[in-house]
Amino acid sequence: SQDLQGRVKECLHRYQGFKLTHQEIANIVGASRESVSRALCRLQESGEIEYANKKFTVRCDPDHSK
Repeated sequence: SQDLQGRVKECLHRYQGFKLTHQEIANIVGASRESVSRALCRLQESGEIEYANKKFTVRCDPDHSK
């Protein structure tokens, strides 16, 4: 859901630079690993996040640029 994607994105922004597993992200946002995996996939497909060097990076987040 959009709400879960927002929570996942917020988690990735907060822990930027850390190597988090899908399960760790799920524990932080209070969702199942499967749901988080789907949300991460959607966020990557939309270009909102990148995955490189075993780390997720939030791209150009206007909510946090202020």
